Amino acid sequence: MGMEATFFGRLGIVEIRQTGKLILDLPLNLAFFPAGARWVNKQGLQFGFLSVQSEVRLTKRRLIYDISSCCSLMEFCSAKSKNETFVEGMRQRINNMIQLVKDNGYIDFSCILCGEDYIFIDGDLELPRFIYVPIKLSKQTPARPPDNDSLSRSAHLTEQTVLLNQFETRVSLQPQNFFGPQLIPTEWPYLIGKASSCDGFIAGNPTISRNHCLIDHVEGMYQIKDLHSLNGTYLNDKKLTVDTFYPLMDGDEIRLSDYIYRLRISDPMCQT
Repeated sequence: MGMEATFFGRLGIVEIRQTGKLILDLPLNLAFFPAGARWVNKQGLQFGFLSVQSEVRLTKRRLIYDISSCCSLMEFCSAKSKNETFVEGMRQRINNMIQLVKDNGYIDFSCILCGEDYIFIDGDLELPRFIYVPIKLSKQTPARPPDNDSLSRSAHLTEQTVLLNQFETRVSLQPQNFFGPQLIPTEWPYLIGKASSCDGFIAGNPTISRNHCLIDHVEGMYQIKDLHSLNGTYLNDKKLTVDTFYPLMDGDEIRLSDYIYRLRISDPMCQT
């Protein structure tokens, strides 16, 4: 199990719940793991983790999680109590998503809050959202993954950050016909595929190619191209010619093999 709320007292962590926010106040002598927070704010978003904002105050470090669009798993299960099959399916889905990062060799699995009051369900899509507390529970730094792993490339870029919510989400790909994580680009170009080195890593679907497609942002325009994928990339039901960029707009439907995503763009500078 993850680091449940009962451990807060032992670690000196104070929990504060405000409207739309979950706040954790950490004592300054508790070892903070900024690279783990950076991973959560980048690659972790596609695995269902809530982004974290960190602020250093006089006697504490404050972690802030935005839960304004969420309800807790406990509340969700209570509301769905008459549909036991649905609830059990959601629990299994949550377990599968956690297993994707459990053994990634980088973040400490014991720092994921797994209590039903700390797992959240987001919005109409009913997507699970998780809280990772970026601290080091031992003196030993979590093992660094292989150099070709995207976790290594992103999380080891910096250990010097105080405010960690710098990656404002402008683009997201929302799953439409399957249970899976949304893809949230934070850097360009953005490579999507099943290879672990991909920015948008898609696990568990053998019909997705290792390097399936690429999304880029150039001169205010978002665009996509297929990278010789085995089963094709489709934009609004039209198959893309390989190695050719096609413009993207908010609301476009992107299909990768049999996975369908809805593109959402909140960038006011995007030309549509």
